[in-house]
Amino acid sequence: MEVQEIHVELVDQSDGLVPVTIDSPIVPPGQAVHWLEHVASDTQRLVAALPHYSDDELVECRRVADTLHNASWIVICAADHEIMKRAQPVKNRREGDLSKSGIYATAVRQARAVGLDPTTILKNATIFSNFGHLLTSQEDEEAIRLTEVLTDKGYWLAACSAPEGEMRSYLDYFAAQKEADPRFTVRAAWRYVNERKAPPITMALPPLRENEAAEAALEYIRQGFALLNKATGNRLRGVLKGFEEELEYELRLPPCTVMERLATLIEEGWDEIDVIKDRAGWPRDWVVAWFKTMEAHDWARPFDKGRVEGARGASRQGWVLTDRFFEALRGVKAQGEPEIVELSPRDWNRLSIK
Repeated sequence: MEVQEIHVELVDQSDGLVPVTIDSPIVPPGQAVHWLEHVASDTQRLVAALPHYSDDELVECRRVADTLHNASWIVICAADHEIMKRAQPVKNRREGDLSKSGIYATAVRQARAVGLDPTTILKNATIFSNFGHLLTSQEDEEAIRLTEVLTDKGYWLAACSAPEGEMRSYLDYFAAQKEADPRFTVRAAWRYVNERKAPPITMALPPLRENEAAEAALEYIRQGFALLNKATGNRLRGVLKGFEEELEYELRLPPCTVMERLATLIEEGWDEIDVIKDRAGWPRDWVVAWFKTMEAHDWARPFDKGRVEGARGASRQGWVLTDRFFEALRGVKAQGEPEIVELSPRDWNRLSIK
């Protein structure tokens, strides 16, 4: 069989970009676009040539392609950041963004141009706003290490959600975990961020009833239940009455600590993490963080509940509280009224362009 010799040249030297340094002249936009288009147009030629490469050549080709992929999202984030920097602040919030030059309007306009969701533009801009100096550094060895290890922009976006002043330390943690275990994923990074946002288990939850919106919504529900009951010839009276009584019970609950709420749920039979997070409406990562804390203090112990017939994956795991938990709970109550915390996701992943 005759082997066809294929020559692949991704970029002509004459058309290539000169390496940019601080003192280098600005690359003309036409030249930059031409170079990127040239690389993109050679993709089919390169893929067609892969079957003729040796194993070592394939590995090297993949390594360089991965480097190009990493550089690509950095350029995209930098471009989105530059566009968002040019957005004008809305001067009159009541009248709104009449000039359509505000941050969100600019993001919408840019998103339409490239076929993306506006939040993607904002996230990209946020990444570069916080970490542009690290992503483009050519001298800081630690910054270069971070970009080489954390090649997925998801790690950098997760770090953007860290508390103010701790973003860099979160990146360092992600890099250390990735180096120790290549299977440390972006999802695991987000889990780490969200678990550390969990309020202390000793803090108190506010009562639900102290909320005018909740009162108004409950009245609408009562009216809806009444209409539904009438439309079904009173056949749902018992079911609807049960729902209404349960809602009333939840709304009448006084302030209590996270510990107390967890104890109540477990005593009622809600003893699995996924069941508890659904029942209480808490983020799963927070519930996981609380149970990690309780297990570390020997306040709660897991037990195997087996697997539902026909189900796949790991066995279900329940939790039982220990005497040490109730001893600690009595100690918390003895200290008086704890600080109340609002468990609201409104501030999660807040994006800001500076």
